[in-house]
Amino acid sequence: MKSAERETHHGILVVVKTVIELDEALAQKARIEAQRRGLSLEELANVALAHEVERSRGPGFVTTGEGGLVPGVSLEDREQLADLIGPP
Repeated sequence: MKSAERETHHGILVVVKTVIELDEALAQKARIEAQRRGLSLEELANVALAHEVERSRGPGFVTTGEGGLVPGVSLEDREQLADLIGPP
């Protein structure tokens, strides 16, 4: 994650540092993928974790319950709907 994209809380930059242990084969694949994308390993890890956390949130809602769509939801965007609703 680039420093310009890091989250701020009341104008204060919030950065969480942690250490994780990766299986060596996974670490090597991640290094290769990061290099292929032109990212650092840290950037790739942030992108991958953010994607996985968002994906695993479970079923979402597309309607307000009052007969209208949640703002930003399009019935014509099948990929967005699939992401919101989740697996069958």
